[in-house]
Amino acid sequence: MPVEKIDHALETIKSNGIQNVLALRGDPPHGCNSSETLVAAVLSEHYFAFKLKHVKHMRAKYGDYFGITAAEAHPDVIPANGLATLEAYENDLAYLKRKVDAGADLIVTQLFYDTDNFLKFVNDCRQIGITCPIVPGIMPINNYKGFLRMTGFCKLQIPYFRIQPISQC
Repeated sequence: MPVEKIDHALETIKSNGIQNVLALRGDPPHGCNSSETLVAAVLSEHYFAFKLKHVKHMRAKYGDYFGITAAEAHPDVIPANGLATLEAYENDLAYLKRKVDAGADLIVTQLFYDTDNFLKFVNDCRQIGITCPIVPGIMPINNYKGFLRMTGFCKLQIPYFRIQPISQC
């Protein structure tokens, strides 16, 4: 999104008393793959290709008026198999810390179904000095088709649950 449109949106919500913003990279325009979009955006000073620039801009222009929520990795940076390498995971954590250091007040995660992964993520964030609140991303399951679409889009690993029969008294 062009900087002018972002500033217009921020001025509009500010004039309406809204103070909390979730800063997301978002998806590329329809018809463009993410790498084409990012290359075009990086080459232009008039666009924010990465949320770090967006967070820095918001803090520089609006000070502490807005509470800024940052998200962890966009699904585009997650390999197709859903398993990031240790190096990629550590790079993502370092980038997340840069967003927090730039002014993000809160982190929201991708949706997940494995609480052990969430707890590890929170612990890893704390280990590198991220102290702000971390909110788990949730999405209610409305139907099976939607569940499959979102878990595929987010490249989620779905834990295997075995339901134990309840013994009768």
